[in-house]
Amino acid sequence: MYSKLEGLMIQEGVITNDQQRVFVRIWKSLAPSKVAAFSWKLLHNRIPTRDNLDFRHALPPDSPLGCVMCDGEWESATHLFLHCEVAMKVWDSVMRWLAMNFLIPPNLFLLWENWDGASYNKKIRSGYRLVWHAVVWSLQ
Repeated sequence: MYSKLEGLMIQEGVITNDQQRVFVRIWKSLAPSKVAAFSWKLLHNRIPTRDNLDFRHALPPDSPLGCVMCDGEWESATHLFLHCEVAMKVWDSVMRWLAMNFLIPPNLFLLWENWDGASYNKKIRSGYRLVWHAVVWSLQ
């Protein structure tokens, strides 16, 4: 099913080559399938954040659209998993734990690529991919 959906999206020009490479690596990671599926949906912006629910008219008209964790900015997948105060603290703690240094990028694809390219060693890179999945899964 993944291959069929991906084929349709590539034909429509929705996915770039860089994004396609990220999706292939997500499915090849050692994370459990439900975690990989969540990451796949997250990168496709298909999780029920308030901005997605509002776009689909699934929220009452007077519902607040602010982030549930920081009650600051508009709740989107990028904000919730990258730029929210809570998410930034989690990413910072994990990066300090692993002795990694890089700035939080503007989107989730670049974050994956930063984690995926953090080591030339295949086993360490595989471990970094698992850590990325674990952090994203825990932030949901």
